Amino acid sequence: MKTISRTVSQRDSVSYTLDLFPFLKCQDGERTFGDYRTKRDILVICNALADAMQTGKAYQKRLDPPPADARYCPPPRSAEPKVTARPDRK
Repeated sequence: MKTISRTVSQRDSVSYTLDLFPFLKCQDGERTFGDYRTKRDILVICNALADAMQTGKAYQKRLDPPPADARYCPPPRSAEPKVTARPDRK
């Protein structure tokens, strides 16, 4: 008897794992829109990571704005926080 070995790619593994969560398909509206967006987006990221590993280039994250963008930081706090007196409990 001959055994057939199949190399499973990382993309295939991720795709299979995502198919194990049927509630994601329902939330993404696969029936309505014909697309499983979460799976598609994750596989695109998986491909980009694989390309970055093969080429040795840094992976470019898809976050916009990037984390810690100064435009979206809260204003600095004052040196001493305001302390309000708490009414006594009875």
